[in-house]
Amino acid sequence: MKNGTYFTKSLTEKLFYFFIFCLIGKIIFSGLSYYISIWAFQIDLTQIDSINNITIRSYKIAALLDQIGTFLIPSIIFCWFFNKKYYQLLKFHKLKLSTIIALPLILIIMVISSSFLLKFNHNIDFSFLGDKTMTLIKTNQEKMDEIHQSFIGTTNKSLLFNFFLMALVPAVCEEIAFRGILQNLFIKWTNNIHLGILTTSIIFAILHFQFYNIIPLLIIGILLGYTLAITNNIWSTITLHFAFNSLSIISIYSKKREMDLENKITIENPYLNAIIVLICIILLIIFWRKKIF
Repeated sequence: MKNGTYFTKSLTEKLFYFFIFCLIGKIIFSGLSYYISIWAFQIDLTQIDSINNITIRSYKIAALLDQIGTFLIPSIIFCWFFNKKYYQLLKFHKLKLSTIIALPLILIIMVISSSFLLKFNHNIDFSFLGDKTMTLIKTNQEKMDEIHQSFIGTTNKSLLFNFFLMALVPAVCEEIAFRGILQNLFIKWTNNIHLGILTTSIIFAILHFQFYNIIPLLIIGILLGYTLAITNNIWSTITLHFAFNSLSIISIYSKKREMDLENKITIENPYLNAIIVLICIILLIIFWRKKIF
């Protein structure tokens, strides 16, 4: 299979085109979501004051189209024009058994570190941004949280569907776009793997538009970035991303079912958490040095 028509373009041009593809996709599919909501549900997504079953369905369709239109389709178009050997560019390889064994260790680090950093993020004083800015940020964050929480019902059918919508779809679409394409481009553009991963992770965190979660999202992005760099396999980051999102869904689902699994299994002792993370890191270093990945 030959390379894409514009394979020889510079890295700067490739980055520019990819961002343009994503922006155009975002605009087109946002418009599509808007008109589908009006046609199917008689709902204007830009003017919703309350959450009900109809608005939830409308938001779910919008969320699905947003992931596909903003990340997946632009990535496919980019590969077509710039590198038709997508399996090489995106690093789609068969997962090794040793990698599968290592992934739970990385997931534990992601869960514990993000939980700690979430509390840290919420305790940061952002008053220097001004009252109006902080009120706007807080209002938008609360609205997004309310929408995401409303997605998750109390039935097993709802749980399974949300594994698809809120865990699998974002894992596939975002990993292909951010780690598969963007990280690869930034590493080559900066000629520095660490700077490439950091730059991609910053963009990953910002584009989630969750101000009070931005630090945990940054660390998650960095962990996913290094996972891809070490394993050279995008299935590893898709698996981690899916697993992390699934745990969040299960946590909300259990609270709505009054099981609250999060509080039952969460270790509150910060020193014990630190020890667990340290053990996981040591094991991963041993795996890496022995080239088990």
